[in-house]
Amino acid sequence: MAKGMTGNCMKYTLLVLNLLVFFLGGAIVGIGAYALATGRVEEIASIPRGITIGAIALGCVLAVVGFFGCCGAGRESRGMLAIYIIFVVILVLCQVAIGVGAFVFTPQVEGLVEQGWNASNETTRQWVETNFNCCGFKEPERNSSCPVVSDQGCGPTLVNYLKTRLRVVEIAAIVVASVQAMTILFSIFLFRSIRTEAEERRALLADARRVNMFRR
Repeated sequence: MAKGMTGNCMKYTLLVLNLLVFFLGGAIVGIGAYALATGRVEEIASIPRGITIGAIALGCVLAVVGFFGCCGAGRESRGMLAIYIIFVVILVLCQVAIGVGAFVFTPQVEGLVEQGWNASNETTRQWVETNFNCCGFKEPERNSSCPVVSDQGCGPTLVNYLKTRLRVVEIAAIVVASVQAMTILFSIFLFRSIRTEAEERRALLADARRVNMFRR
């Protein structure tokens, strides 16, 4: 068992933090699933489908790790906590890489959106125009087959849409990595505060000796 008030404080703090990681992982899965559902936006922005699938996979892993972190803290298992710490360190490194990737990709969005628009077919363009209520790329074109009436071009609309979501990815990666860095510290403190079986036996023997001494 965890030793003293400090150990118990670490235990329950770790439980709360891992619940937060669990729900953040679920949110990342939701965002990734939405991106897959709007696949034509990926096509227009020239975003590889693998990035979206990778984000969903990462969200699932975060949710699972958060769940096992709660179990490790709740059961006060040194073995589970050791495995949990190793996986969380790997995840933090992956999330930092994702955040950096989103930051690097953001300035390239305008050029990639234009390339994707020029390479897309008429069906994809009309889908974007309908769902984003825009016409043409930079501005509405005369005699175009735009299915909606709008004075807004699709280029600026798509760029703003993607930059906003990339900003969300950056912030989410920073928040999750920060929370998990805290969970690593608390896990290490909790790991050190949990008695091993040998320590438990020694503590029981010491208690038994003290009881015998009082009886004498």
